[in-house]
Amino acid sequence: MPTYMDRHDGVDATAADVAALHALDVETQHKYGVQYLSYWFDPDQHSVFCFVDAPSKEAAEAVHAEAHGEIANRIIEVQGAAVAGFLGPLQPEPEVDGDAGSGFRSILFTDIVDSTRITQRLGDKAAREFMRAHDVIVRQALLETGGNDVKLTGDGIMASFSSCEAAIDAAIVIQRRLFEHSRIAEQPLQVRIGLSADEPVTELKGFDDPIPLFEVHWRPEDEDAAQARTGMRS
Repeated sequence: MPTYMDRHDGVDATAADVAALHALDVETQHKYGVQYLSYWFDPDQHSVFCFVDAPSKEAAEAVHAEAHGEIANRIIEVQGAAVAGFLGPLQPEPEVDGDAGSGFRSILFTDIVDSTRITQRLGDKAAREFMRAHDVIVRQALLETGGNDVKLTGDGIMASFSSCEAAIDAAIVIQRRLFEHSRIAEQPLQVRIGLSADEPVTELKGFDDPIPLFEVHWRPEDEDAAQARTGMRS
């Protein structure tokens, strides 16, 4: 079943109000074969994002229409696993007076410099150890700074953070650990680090041509490379 994310703009409500509307969706969803999985509320931007499994956009919208009449401004199909990776663990039943969390995320990318050339020169076994050192350093930094490990890219890691400060802290930690590692390693690790920040659904080019956060800087040809790296790193 497809997964969708919708966006409600101009929401003048409290966290408790939004939680109550989500509860109404959950009560109604069975009529349309829909499952509202979670939502994120950004009171500063007056926006709400709903994350839903539905047979179609129309079915997802029909639940909102019957449950409370608050129809989303836009809705797009997304990759469910990617959204969960970026926005963190789902909260299917947030506390009514709790914080549903903002949809704003900072994204960190690492990119091993000359990874293909180094792999060819070192051979598979040594290359596995080389890449594993990168993975250990980056993932430990994510644990220390509250980052979510989203996915392996062709020659790096993509991660998300709930704040720009945390992403910058992670980048600094990674740089320091890489420097320490390179002082003693036979093959120094050179890694580029990139940062980006936005909401998971933007309207830079209009919502019909969206720029989902989980696709920023991700090229289709990276997918095969990432799968190959996953095999090497296992």
